[in-house]
Amino acid sequence: SHPDLISAKEKVKESRQDKNITRADILPQLSSQASATTRRATSGEESDSYAYGITGQQLVFDGFKTPVDIMAASRTITAQEYNYAVVSSNIRLDLRSAFVTLLRAQELIALTEEIAERRKQNLELIQLRHDAGREHMGALLTAEADLAQATFEVAQAKRNLVLAQQRLVKELGRVNGAFPVAVDGTFDIDEAEIEKPDLETLATSTPFLRELIAQKEAARLGYISAQADLFPKVYLNGTIGRSAGEWPPEDKEWSAGVSLTFPLFEGGSNIAQIAKKRSQMKQAEADERSGHDSVMVTWNRRGRISRTAKRRWR
Repeated sequence: SHPDLISAKEKVKESRQDKNITRADILPQLSSQASATTRRATSGEESDSYAYGITGQQLVFDGFKTPVDIMAASRTITAQEYNYAVVSSNIRLDLRSAFVTLLRAQELIALTEEIAERRKQNLELIQLRHDAGREHMGALLTAEADLAQATFEVAQAKRNLVLAQQRLVKELGRVNGAFPVAVDGTFDIDEAEIEKPDLETLATSTPFLRELIAQKEAARLGYISAQADLFPKVYLNGTIGRSAGEWPPEDKEWSAGVSLTFPLFEGGSNIAQIAKKRSQMKQAEADERSGHDSVMVTWNRRGRISRTAKRRWR
């Protein structure tokens, strides 16, 4: 029910439909048309014409642009699937953190209230001793300040409880809004991993890095696709239908042929598109390298924490 997870899932569906749209370019394209026309000459004579038919077109060659676009779309699907895994992992981590935060906030209220009650009792005792002349004014004022601080901490703990409840409700993906919710659990922690794992294998197997690798491959294929726009495009064309001067038309007609288009000058848009795709490819390569380094730093940091814990246990 979490909106971020729903969004990630829809992105996967969107990328799959983008691939279907791209694949449609290599399939036959059929269209139908019908027309009714009335013409009037300067002499005042009128003539009618009617026609209907079906036109078909089949892509034969486009510099392998469409197959490359299909492969790039497949890489994009892979990247979005890994992005879904990353979002799911982050949500579960945030949910665990929200659970622990609420559990801590619940126990903190009881603790702060107990502290406030003891400081209240301490103030009453000091007040009696002060009234009897056996305690000075400084001790009384200090006790009053301690009680005020404890009262403030109780109010703060209650506000933090409401905030923790709202955060947990959010991470649960509830659409009802915030409402009182309580959790039950303990603060028992499993022992951390002591033996240092194969960091390189772990780094390359993380969904985050695999997503960046898939994005890099998609960008590389996009660069190849942009270069393919400079090649000619060859199509097979055919039309079949009827036309006549009266309805329904009875004269059959058909045509078949081959068409070739070659870009001569488009204001430099093709060259600019190639340069843009090349920059996107370089950017994706840099993002993949940066992501790999970040994952390695994260694992190394965890390794240092584990070794510190190991020394403490000893």
